[in-house]
Amino acid sequence: MQLNSHVIGLGFWNITTGETTLFAWPQDSQAQVMSGNEVRITNSLQGADAELWQAASAAAQQAAEAQATRRVRIANLQRQIVDLEMDARLEESLAEPGARAAAPAMGAVKLRKEADKYRAEAARLRAELAGLDVLAASSAPAQ
Repeated sequence: MQLNSHVIGLGFWNITTGETTLFAWPQDSQAQVMSGNEVRITNSLQGADAELWQAASAAAQQAAEAQATRRVRIANLQRQIVDLEMDARLEESLAEPGARAAAPAMGAVKLRKEADKYRAEAARLRAELAGLDVLAASSAPAQ
């Protein structure tokens, strides 16, 4: 079996901005066969600028950290929405005529108002979540 390949260069692609930075490209060099399936090619790239490499690496790290932060925020919002919906259902169930004996101090109207507040907050969080989902989708690589 023979494997053929062609290296165009090394670079970074920022999936958020779409910007591509090529920082090293091939040059003529010699290869050494180390073992049956291992080949070592030294001094095969030119233009490998350490500062450019560090800048591109830092940008990639920042993008990865931002994505991780977004994922944590999305998970937290999903959890909060579920909790708020459960609280709203509980308030609604307590407002039912047969359940009022368990909470006589609070009237059914007040319980329903509390349920509405929980649902309004859940709706606000859903809107925030939708914004994060759009941001995550816009920064994902095209498939």
